[in-house]
Amino acid sequence: MTIGENIRYYRDEADLTQEALAHKAGVAHMTVSRLERNIQRPGVDLLQKIARALGVTLDDLAGEL
Repeated sequence: MTIGENIRYYRDEADLTQEALAHKAGVAHMTVSRLERNIQRPGVDLLQKIARALGVTLDDLAGEL
């Protein structure tokens, strides 16, 4: 799975909307949308924010489910 697919999976598991995840991570809603659609490639800082907001590790986001 891609990082975008993993973000969506963990976001769904946390029962969060894209808007709610964006708010928790301190990023724009469109950033979450672009990440999930694999339009935007995240840097480490952005991945850390997303992982923290989802309560998962960087390995979780980068690895296979």
